[in-house]
Amino acid sequence: MYASLYRSRPVAVAICLGLALTLSAGSATAKHVKPTPTPAPTPLPSGSGHTYYIDGSAATNGAGSQTSPWNSVATVSSLAFNPGDSILFRRGTTCKGALTFRSSGTSGQPILLGSYDNGANPVIDGAGNDAVVTLTDTSFVTVQGLEIKNGRTYGILATTSRSGVVAGLTLTSLVVHDVTGGAMTQKYTGLVVVTPGVSGSTFNGVLIDGVEANNTTLWSGIMVFGTYLTGDHRWQTTAQDITKRSTNIVIRNSIAHDTFGDGIVVYCGSGVLMERNVVYRSGMQPTQTIGTPNALWSWASNDVVVQDNEAYDNHSPGADGGAFDIDYWSTNTTVQYNYGHDNQGYCVGVFGAESAATNNSVVRYNVCSDNGTKKFGDGAEEIYFA
Repeated sequence: MYASLYRSRPVAVAICLGLALTLSAGSATAKHVKPTPTPAPTPLPSGSGHTYYIDGSAATNGAGSQTSPWNSVATVSSLAFNPGDSILFRRGTTCKGALTFRSSGTSGQPILLGSYDNGANPVIDGAGNDAVVTLTDTSFVTVQGLEIKNGRTYGILATTSRSGVVAGLTLTSLVVHDVTGGAMTQKYTGLVVVTPGVSGSTFNGVLIDGVEANNTTLWSGIMVFGTYLTGDHRWQTTAQDITKRSTNIVIRNSIAHDTFGDGIVVYCGSGVLMERNVVYRSGMQPTQTIGTPNALWSWASNDVVVQDNEAYDNHSPGADGGAFDIDYWSTNTTVQYNYGHDNQGYCVGVFGAESAATNNSVVRYNVCSDNGTKKFGDGAEEIYFA
């Protein structure tokens, strides 16, 4: 939220608070970038349930079998896979380059991007490409058990190139790190970003589970931005329209740290669960440019539950720098059973803005201790309303 600077006052307390409220003040805006067009992938032979293998240490690019594996993410990017297929990277090896994936499974036959053999998780090293892994229009796809690193603007970018609903996206057991050097002109940049690329497109059923996202000079650790707002002159109305939000978003058992902006955040989501996550050292940008961050929060969202999370040692170059935040244009948000401590800003903030209400917010059973370490300005309270 765009609160004023913090008032100094480190406080050690344990707080259990239940409340419902309506608030309004402030303003904000957001834009998106459309995915770069790429050549259409080549269809593989029809049929489902095939397994393809990639070994980054193989001397030659084979046929995709376990005995003759591919050795390049470029090969995977060039192909269209079928429902039920598995694309497996060999553990203990590294593939360099950018992976662009545009295939979809079905609810009964999802596509898996995963690993095989023994050893450390396979690495996809973006080698300074803008995005390491781009998933475009990929319904019922699971990305699991990989290490993804060295992008300029994105580690993983899940996006759309056409109107409609992308369903069943799962990102699990991943380590995504070292996204640096890109231009941070918008907030939908960083380590793991799920966001529509065109108007009229949304996501339904996003699961991010067991993901560690760390070290970026871009904005986000983990972000789901549920509505496309670029070029929308009525963006304020669109952002408040729950029928245009992405739905059924779960972020759990994940860690975000050492980000320039937010740790874990959902914009424009309907039916959101954020639980058992840990965020620390978010907001490490030295000088404020495009906003002020928090550890874990939501904006313009409805039916949100934030529970059993820990946020500590989070920062901001300006306002905010808090642990948990119910931001404006939100309805039916519950923040409960969380632990916020030793943050520069508040433990829990609840905000309204744009002459509209933030409705039915419940803050209860949280433990808040020694927040407001920035020691000056408004917003250093344990519980902060604005």
